[in-house]
Amino acid sequence: MEIVRRTTNKLAKISPIHVIFQPELDSLERRAVMQTVASVTRIGRASEITIAEYPFDDIQRSIEAGLRASSAEGKLNAEAMLQLQTQGHYKVVVIRYPIYSGDQEVFGIAWPGLGAIISTGKLDMAPYELRQRELKKTTAHELGHVFGLISEARTDNITMSSGGKHCTNQCIMDELATYTYFCEPCTKDLIAYFKK
Repeated sequence: MEIVRRTTNKLAKISPIHVIFQPELDSLERRAVMQTVASVTRIGRASEITIAEYPFDDIQRSIEAGLRASSAEGKLNAEAMLQLQTQGHYKVVVIRYPIYSGDQEVFGIAWPGLGAIISTGKLDMAPYELRQRELKKTTAHELGHVFGLISEARTDNITMSSGGKHCTNQCIMDELATYTYFCEPCTKDLIAYFKK
């Protein structure tokens, strides 16, 4: 999991979430992501956030830029791809293309306060149940980063890596998104993010 820190204007905490799917994703994958987005906002006690699916052509130019900037055919350079252009909403993009941060293939990448890209590319050959579970975990993990996890104020049970700050508790915010839930400190930080 990767976090990209950019100096940019972040969105108001209670802004709509636009979820954009590559057309090849099936309805069960779409439902898994939409349910996970709703679940994370409920955990953060921000259920008043509007969550809506938006057309893929909204990001087609960004995809093309990511493909052009990549050193490998058919793979996306995530940093070059997502100039989020959020225009008053968070953006969550779910694609089949493998995505890269530097030379490392990642499941997802987040821009704190702005949005995330989630890739199913590494999971295409996995059994369907495993793909669903990993897609949900990646979505929750990357949204955690979008919504301020791990907070700058937090100093306990954290680790720094090339992918950013992660939790060392049994938590979805550990570096590999091993678990399926937020630990108590991360849940508190998520709630605090929306209260600010």
